[in-house]
Amino acid sequence: MSLLANLIESHLLAPGQFLTMGYKPRGGERREYKAVVVADGSLEVLGRTFSAPSYAALACIQSAGSDRETVNGWITWKDLEGHTLSDLREQFLQRSKQP
Repeated sequence: MSLLANLIESHLLAPGQFLTMGYKPRGGERREYKAVVVADGSLEVLGRTFSAPSYAALACIQSAGSDRETVNGWITWKDLEGHTLSDLREQFLQRSKQP
């Protein structure tokens, strides 16, 4: 099970929920991207489905013209309240530690 699926199971994310990320390539205009959370824990963006947030984020920045080969999707994707996936993952881990 993916960690995003764990976040869905614990109700920190929901299928159909939107996540956003912004990216501004050097010398280019800032672009905003919107991904949809899929029930299996994947993200759908740019007409494609990605198994991990970093793959989805990388596809977005490369579509903007970047030649970068890595990006941390856990800190670039945010929910509509501004929480990063990393923030939500930390909430999940804290809940998991509680008796």
